[in-house]
Amino acid sequence: MVVKSKPDEINVQAKIEYLFPLPLCRVELPDEVMTRMEIETTKILHDENREDHAANLAGKIHEGEQIAIPKVGYMKSFIETGILQACQGYIKCSTVLDGHSIKMWETFDMTFQKAWLVSQYAGDYNPIHTHSGILSGIIYIKVPPQINASSEPDGWLTFHNNREYDAFTLRFQMTQNRLPKRGDMYIFPAWLGHSVSPFRGEGERRSMAFNVHAYPTGKKATGYNKKVWDEREKK
Repeated sequence: MVVKSKPDEINVQAKIEYLFPLPLCRVELPDEVMTRMEIETTKILHDENREDHAANLAGKIHEGEQIAIPKVGYMKSFIETGILQACQGYIKCSTVLDGHSIKMWETFDMTFQKAWLVSQYAGDYNPIHTHSGILSGIIYIKVPPQINASSEPDGWLTFHNNREYDAFTLRFQMTQNRLPKRGDMYIFPAWLGHSVSPFRGEGERRSMAFNVHAYPTGKKATGYNKKVWDEREKK
């Protein structure tokens, strides 16, 4: 940006820089994985003994369901070899943003907390909410065709800053929308607010959500043992 002054003054150049970088990880899962995921999650939805997880979640689901995903069989393998590896990569990449964190998170322990299936139909939505743990994620398994580039924000995933939009005080872009696409997995900090707007029309919007807990064990992680970390989670 060039700042022009009066003729008898010196012209200067100014550069706009953006503060507070926040990493968002997007993984494109292969089609063969998504085909298997759709088969496995359909089995879960049709299981007579499925565990309703709605009471533990923020979603306003009127036509669909929110079901706990048991960590068995293919889902167990996918969690251990797919999700946890991606979360490890997220932590390693994000900690380079802070010099102290590099050594603090030089080594760390990680625990998969829980996963649940979100089956949504027209009118279903998720208000702004956060998750427990350190990292959270979403995998899109089925997306109806009417949720597309021209439907924003209907059916889209929205990430929220910790302040509301206010043009009068120059608070812009306090939200960012992401178009759900089959096979996309997003990983982000569990404290980051996010929501899903309702959509219209036929079809199912199916996703898998999960929480992962982690705590640092590196050289600079003094005082951050598992007991202390678990107590922080309870607050």
